[in-house]
Amino acid sequence: MDYKQLSKEANRAFITADHMAYVTYPLVKDIKLIITVLENLYLSLTFGMESILNYERNFRRIPPYPENLTAKIDTFKNKCATRYNIPRNYIVLMEEIKKVLEQHKKSSTVFRRENKLVMMSNDFRMQTLTIDKAKQYVQETKPLIDKINRVIGQNGIPVR
Repeated sequence: MDYKQLSKEANRAFITADHMAYVTYPLVKDIKLIITVLENLYLSLTFGMESILNYERNFRRIPPYPENLTAKIDTFKNKCATRYNIPRNYIVLMEEIKKVLEQHKKSSTVFRRENKLVMMSNDFRMQTLTIDKAKQYVQETKPLIDKINRVIGQNGIPVR
């Protein structure tokens, strides 16, 4: 995909996550939607990162890079983030969301307690997720997606 298409996909995934967190969840109150919100945010962040990488690669500002995610993150962190003044906390955010999603996949037990999604691993370590944490991730992701849109020259995310 070219960088404009990747940027559109990042916007689409972000809008989906935002809508699920702020509109769908309050209507249906299904705590399992938190995982879907995080999956869409992660897609949005990775598509956004790839759109910047493809943009830079298209104008030959960065050399070819391997297609694995770790190499893409390293290239983004070392070459692109500094050029566009993208703070390191966005890369940490992406890694944090990825870690939560991996924890969810590895969890032997996932259940609801009050308004929390509780994930328990085989060694009985628990991690909880709330809709407020998902909304916080949405709010932290929005400035990065806006910045990517400005760099790529796309129209921004529609305001809620």
